[in-house]
Amino acid sequence: MRAFVLKFLAPLFVLGLVLGFFAFKIPTLAPRFSDGHVYSYMGSLIAQGWVPYRDFYYSSPPLLPYLTAALNLIWGPSWRVDLWVPLLCAGLDALILLLFARRAPGGFSGAMAVALLLSSFCLFATSDFATDVHPITVCILLALLLSSRGLFFMAGLVLGLAGLTKIYALVGAFGLLAGLAGLRRWQAVLRVGYGLAATFGLVFLGFYLWLGQPFLDQVIVNNLGRGEGIDKGAIFTFFLKHDPLMVLMFALVPFAFFHPRCKALPFDVRFLSVCMLAALTVFYGFYPDTYYLYFLPGCALLAFWGGIIGGGLNSRVGQILAWILLGASLFYTASRYRSEQRDAAVIVDLPRIVDRVTTITEATDPIYGDSEFTPLVALLSARSIADRLVDTNSKFFKQGIFDFDERLTAVRKAGTRIILTKAIVDEAGMILQGPESVLPREFFKQRCMVDSSWPITHDYSANAILIWRCDPSF
Repeated sequence: MRAFVLKFLAPLFVLGLVLGFFAFKIPTLAPRFSDGHVYSYMGSLIAQGWVPYRDFYYSSPPLLPYLTAALNLIWGPSWRVDLWVPLLCAGLDALILLLFARRAPGGFSGAMAVALLLSSFCLFATSDFATDVHPITVCILLALLLSSRGLFFMAGLVLGLAGLTKIYALVGAFGLLAGLAGLRRWQAVLRVGYGLAATFGLVFLGFYLWLGQPFLDQVIVNNLGRGEGIDKGAIFTFFLKHDPLMVLMFALVPFAFFHPRCKALPFDVRFLSVCMLAALTVFYGFYPDTYYLYFLPGCALLAFWGGIIGGGLNSRVGQILAWILLGASLFYTASRYRSEQRDAAVIVDLPRIVDRVTTITEATDPIYGDSEFTPLVALLSARSIADRLVDTNSKFFKQGIFDFDERLTAVRKAGTRIILTKAIVDEAGMILQGPESVLPREFFKQRCMVDSSWPITHDYSANAILIWRCDPSF
């Protein structure tokens, strides 16, 4: 019976879960304020022959913009194509979790793991945005699966690709290496290391030899100086409120690890997954610039353990209760997503903003502005960004990586007349804050006037988009 479940029923059930997730999420796809547009625009620059780190600033390893360059060459710039990436990654996560079922207790362990992940608010919310965390999550799960089958070199290759997406993904590699060292699997440690060297090491070394110190400064040195980001207490509280079932799984992992039924899964696999989860947990707790989306790989590993725990229940009543709990979690997550997240950060007036920019500029005119949406407007309006100053993250200004005076000079030399910003505007039409995140506030007062404004109905930090007309001779 278990063989029948593993071969036919569980895969069909997981397919149904994934299709159901797609059916729920696809109607919610919309252009949103996001750093993901930076990657898309940088991809278009690379497709035109520009080089990251030399011709424009980029604070992460090179894989993501080069992948978006390939997407740009195939489909052209499209936020819809970009937003299919997190959904497809969720499907790959489900497939990897299902494959673990062949060695886990109970025929539906993999299906339970998939159901737990797909009912996670973290996945529901982060899949609204095209970000680095989705391919990283796939790589971490795949590395664990490959390790469980003794393919340690391949696991290292995959984790190297994750590290080439974002440096923080190497936390997963550290967890795996620490686990293998704890098991005294020294040959496996070497094989993982060889895999990491063959991808991350070679590409990193190649870019350093090609571009020199600017590459190292942008990817490593500048990130070491990152200050506090969003309040960590607020992030953990948000996670506790929105993903209570994941929190429960986290609390149950130590008990499940030694439970007799869960011992049907080899000790090495259990130990390595716990080490990777522990490494991520330490990262979440101590890295000063943690974001909620970083929790997704941890949620995927907790879903893996949820499948082990659910599959390890040896009574039919217990398994029924587990499925009821999963159903309740899915209903809870879907309800909160609809009420809190579905319409959040949506750029409702994007077509009209693009039309306006196209109308008031010539094809050769550069634009500049907030990196949460200006790169997308630039792509859709076929306008360039002034001096390829794509990333305007306010943190880089606060840390002294970007200088306002130098940025202002570069924008002036490019002859930039149109600047796009977000803002908080009061009922009287007074601009309270916002533009100063990309250029000094005095500049906007002295040299610019608002051409048009567009309301933002549901955002985390602003209530309006402003298009500014500025004097290019300032």
